[in-house]
Amino acid sequence: MAFYFGVAALTTALAMLVEGRRRMHADGGMLSRRRMLDYMCLSALFIILAGLAGLRIEVGNDYGKYVENFHEIWAGTDSAYVVTEIGFNIVGLYIRCQAMKIICSYLRFSGRERRFFS
Repeated sequence: MAFYFGVAALTTALAMLVEGRRRMHADGGMLSRRRMLDYMCLSALFIILAGLAGLRIEVGNDYGKYVENFHEIWAGTDSAYVVTEIGFNIVGLYIRCQAMKIICSYLRFSGRERRFFS
């Protein structure tokens, strides 16, 4: 657990170094030292977090149960089913509804509804 606290502290420190404001430069589009530091910190953040996520193979208390479930599904046994939870299903339904609202609003207000719905 101390390793993950260390990674959290490191990534937080790197994120705090990023300025994040875009400024127009009069030097012909050259990168300033500050902007280069921002790019380096963001690249390091990505490499650390993506690498850590990629190395988390067979990690977790319920990993064995998932392996067993997917093997039963592949084998086609009678006990093969996908485990779901009611809270997860509600959140998934909510996200799908919000996505449809966003898509419909985009089509409505962009003037493209005539192409799709005519």
